[in-house]
Amino acid sequence: MGQIVFYSRLILNENWYYMECWFSGRVQGVGFRYRTCRIAQQFHGVNGRVRNLKDGRVYLQSEGSEDQLLAFKKKIETEMKGLIDASKTEFSITQRPPVFKDFKILRWKD
Repeated sequence: MGQIVFYSRLILNENWYYMECWFSGRVQGVGFRYRTCRIAQQFHGVNGRVRNLKDGRVYLQSEGSEDQLLAFKKKIETEMKGLIDASKTEFSITQRPPVFKDFKILRWKD
């Protein structure tokens, strides 16, 4: 199966952040990653990667402004409320220079 790639214009500034999220629940085999990419398209400048993990969770890496990333996470949680076990969602945000130039769905992470 080929990769789905969504391109976004890269915005460079000193307020760039990196967010990691681990979503649990019924998040595999239900279009969660594809829908996450579609949501990312609504946030100009948000780039990253999303993949299934072998333990049944979905792992999301994303970059953008802190406000964008928090809004992006909230939108994912709102649109996929019935699929995500919010009590088990883990996330972290740190400041770092941008690495990603687009948003991609990746294969399993070993």
